Amino acid sequence: MLTLITWNIQCARTPDDGADLDRVVDRVLAFGARFDILLLQEVGCGLPARDGRPIGDQFAG
Repeated sequence: MLTLITWNIQCARTPDDGADLDRVVDRVLAFGARFDILLLQEVGCGLPARDGRPIGDQFAG
């Protein structure tokens, strides 16, 4: 059976309005779920975080 997870990461937004893609990856792995396909929505590239800091190219990350 194919297992698929989809998650809207909202540009990897953090509680302090920054952005941290590594945190998102850690959370996905912490679920402990095994999946074949992971779909991430609202991945950012070239946009600032809500606090104005650059988020860089999350696709490359």
